[in-house]
Amino acid sequence: MILEKETALFNENAIDSGIEEAGTKATNYLSADSTGIMVEAMNGSIETPSTATGQNVFISNTAVNVRDGQTVLARFGADGAQVGQSGTAHSVIDANGQRFYASDGTTLLANIGYGEGNTQSGTLADAPYYTMGKRIGTIGNYSMAEGTDTTASGYASHAENAQTYATGYASHAEGSLSTASGNTAHAEGSASTASADASHAEGVSTASADYAHSEGYGTIASGAGSHAQNFYTTAGYDAQTAIGKYNDNQSTSAFEIGNGSSGGSPHNAFTVDWEGNVNMQGSLTLNGSEMKDYVIAEGQASNWLYRKWKSGKIEAWLQDTTITISKTTAVGNVYRCSWNHAIASGVGFSSAPQVFLTVGQDAQYVFGVNGKASSATAISGYAFRANASSNTSTVTINIYAVGY
Repeated sequence: MILEKETALFNENAIDSGIEEAGTKATNYLSADSTGIMVEAMNGSIETPSTATGQNVFISNTAVNVRDGQTVLARFGADGAQVGQSGTAHSVIDANGQRFYASDGTTLLANIGYGEGNTQSGTLADAPYYTMGKRIGTIGNYSMAEGTDTTASGYASHAENAQTYATGYASHAEGSLSTASGNTAHAEGSASTASADASHAEGVSTASADYAHSEGYGTIASGAGSHAQNFYTTAGYDAQTAIGKYNDNQSTSAFEIGNGSSGGSPHNAFTVDWEGNVNMQGSLTLNGSEMKDYVIAEGQASNWLYRKWKSGKIEAWLQDTTITISKTTAVGNVYRCSWNHAIASGVGFSSAPQVFLTVGQDAQYVFGVNGKASSATAISGYAFRANASSNTSTVTINIYAVGY
């Protein structure tokens, strides 16, 4: 019985000692006042949440604060969280998204947000958006602005680098002072503009028509599906391509290589028209040998077929045409008959060409023709015929003319 009493007394003493020790340890780490509860390694000194000078965790009725003395280093509450000290580099997460601030505490470096922005139809609605750097103006839903002074106001648009503007739906602007205002347009480089749907401008250039592409310096692609590149070239018509410099833009060209000297002196070194005809300035070299002459154009003017050469020579044909001859001056038993035929002006002779004539079979006639046409647009011919009862006859002839 004595042993049992001594054991019970020992247990009571141990419990009392444990309680006293636990209380001592609690006061070394925990304190409270009217503002909340604080956890701090006080090492014997007595501090309250309002007087704490060491590192501590302060729990109020609204948030949990990680502090250095009274300075809040991080805060976690129902209204959001902040990591880092206000006035220095820090980040904030709240109902508006997540924001990252620079060392001055106010300059916004990045913003992952959810809030009001432009929709695809141009109205305002709440949706995610992203900013990294300094954004200018309203941002579009699901859009991203990064860099400095960038604008991504189009729905699902992206603006980056410096002073770029992506204002069209799903547009993308990058570089400096570039603008992508067309839907799904892309502008990059310096001061480039892609203002039409699905257009693309690079370098210092302008793509102002749907599906157009410009690149280089000072180039303009203003025809739908056109392409301009290099230096001050213009593709102003649909599906046209222009390269080189200072081209002389023509609606008849599918392809132009410019070799002009300035905007006031445009010129083309090489063109291909929509019929496949090629016009080339200068000489043509094949396998190391210069071609002295070659065909630069072929075509038809009225009933005449023609071929034009680099040297300026022109060949023309008139096939299976008919002329009417009449008996006029008698020379013995034969009559000498005159006739005329026009050369289409579109053939392009600048002077009277050489003319060669062939005729159909006819037993009554023997034909000849003057050595030259009477002018660049007319042929004067003659025929000898035997006496016949009819005063006029119709004959089929073929004419070949060559000249300049």
